[in-house]
This record gives sequence, structure tokens and C-alpha cells, in this order.
Amino acid sequence: MSNKIAKEIAEKLKSNKIKDAHFTQFSRDLISNLKEKQQKVILHRFGLSGRKRLTLDAIGKDFGVTRERVRQIEVASITKLKKLSQLDHNKPHIERIKNIIEENGGVISEDRLVRELILDLDEKRAEEIKRILRFILLLSEDIQAIEDNDHTHFGWALSRYGKKMIEDIAQAFVDVLESRGDSLEDEVILLEILKHEIMAKYKSDITKGFLQSSIDLVKKLHKTEDGKRGLSTWSWVKPKTIRDKIFYVLSKKKEPMHFSQIAEEINNAGFDHKKATLQTIHNELISDDRFILVGRGLYGLKDWGFEGGTVEDVIEKILKKNGSEPMDQNTVVEEVIKKKKVKKATILINLQNSPKFKRTKEGYVLAQ
Repeated sequence: MSNKIAKEIAEKLKSNKIKDAHFTQFSRDLISNLKEKQQKVILHRFGLSGRKRLTLDAIGKDFGVTRERVRQIEVASITKLKKLSQLDHNKPHIERIKNIIEENGGVISEDRLVRELILDLDEKRAEEIKRILRFILLLSEDIQAIEDNDHTHFGWALSRYGKKMIEDIAQAFVDVLESRGDSLEDEVILLEILKHEIMAKYKSDITKGFLQSSIDLVKKLHKTEDGKRGLSTWSWVKPKTIRDKIFYVLSKKKEPMHFSQIAEEINNAGFDHKKATLQTIHNELISDDRFILVGRGLYGLKDWGFEGGTVEDVIEKILKKNGSEPMDQNTVVEEVIKKKKVKKATILINLQNSPKFKRTKEGYVLAQ
């Protein structure tokens, strides 16, 4: 991409941004056109301007009216605000949001829309901005909400895209990951989705930009620390149990760890709000055959080729595998270290003092 094109894109994106204060004031100005009771209903229904979001019943009790009456006030207020949003001085704000969604292929996650819309975004204000967006975009006929359900996270799409199509594409992304059975980079997933039968069904409506943005909405996909995506049900992608968290931490470290270090890594990773205690970690390590004790308090994955048991047990297996051929001392030490994280001195003590092993001129063999 040339510097000129990159600059043009940057300027275009910048032109769609708005300061937080201006965006918030726009919503307040719209609501100020309503009667006092209507304003209160809208502010509480959407949780705006610091108000707590309330149900129709809760607002009705506060006003001393029925739930149905509150609903009627809300509908009348939204109808009035929709007309006001079409006035020339209000249109640019909604058009700005529509442009951002269009530039993202016609669909966008809620988090991404907030980042691309607000020029001076403070993360502490992000949730408030989302509530304002949900209120303002309810007034647009050109933009629809993508509901938070089993298939997708909450987001926004241009109204020309059917919700069934968006859910079908979300499932297609899941199909791709399930068929490959491993985490993939976005570029690979997008190439695979082009081969999926979903493309034949919606080919005329699906663009590359649409697919690139849709992937962020798929609820069953989870992005790992290395930037790849996998299924959230896979324990090595999004661990839920203590055992899975241990497996995740060890797999990431790629070398044996002390159980106290494993506990620390789990608690620092922020998987959830559950604290992992040393006792719990130790209990899981000794009860799950995926984990092997390879040294004093050190555990590794069985798949790495480590052996359980004592140093003496490991030496015995190594010599037995070697048959009647003697093995020199240095080779025995090297082979044991591949199986257990122990000091050379510990290996030599076991090798030289155990009655199970016999020393010959050529090396060590199993005693008869």
C-alpha cells in the first residue's frame, strides 16, 4: 500500500471520529426534546447519564402507573426521536456511524465500533458509550443490532444483511475450526471459509471485508495470546477447570515448572475470578496422568517424554531398553535428564549405589 493511499484511509477514518463530549451531548440534545416523563423513561430504559437501567415494571412503580403505560410512553418517545434524528442537523451523527460500519464490510463488533467512533476514548467511559450507541442506533432504519446469543456477541450490521445470514456465517467459522482441529491464524480461517458451502448460499452478499469483521462476532471463537483463534470449548484455547488451566500454563511455558509457579501463573493469567491455591494445584497435578513429576516439586507434561517414578526407576527402564549392551555413565546421565529434571549428582548416586545396576569395564547394565 502506497503512503498516499494509507494517508487517505487514515484521514477518512479520522473524519468519522467524534469527541466523547460531543457524542454524549448529541444524545442529551435529542432527549431534551421530550417531555419530562418521557425523558426519565428513556434515560432509565437505556441507563443513560448515570441513571440505573430499569425494567418497565420498576419504572411503573416509581411513576405509579402500569407496566403497559410505561411501554406506551417509551414507544411514543422513540417514534418522536426517530423523526428528530432525520433532521439535517442530526443526520451527520448517525451517518458517521453508518460510514464506519460500511467501511468494516457492513458488520462490526460493538467494541470495535466504539474504538473507531470516539476520538478521545477513555476505557472507563466505554460502557457508557455503548449504552448511548444502543439508544441512538435504535433510531436508525439503516442499522440493526446483532443480538448477543449462542452464535454471536453483540454488534451492529447494516439492515440489508439478514440476521439468519450472520448466524449462518458464524456457524461456518466454527465448522472450519472443528474440521481443522487446531487454532488458526485469521488469514488461514478466511481462506478456508471461502471453500465452505456457505459461500454458495450467500455469495452475492459476502465480501472480504464482511468476513474479516464477522469473525470478531463469533461467540464460539476465542483469540489466544499468539494471535490465533480456536474454539472456546477447547481446553488449550480457553481453559475452565483447574486441570485445564495447568495444562494451558505448562503448554505455554514448554518446560517443567514448580507447582507454586504454576499456581502463580494461573492467578496472574486472569482466566476468571477463581483463585488457585497451592493445595488445589498440587492435588490436580498428582491425580491427572497428563502431568508428570520430573523433579522436586517440578511437573511437566507426559507428552514431552518425561517419566514418572523415582530416578532409580528411570535408570532401570533406560538400561532395560538398552538390553545386554553396557551404557557408559555419561550416556546414562544424559538419558535420565531427558526424562526427569534432576541434578547429575542425584543420578550418579542412584546409579552407583543401587543393587539393581552393575558396573562393567564398558559401562552399566542391569544386575542379574
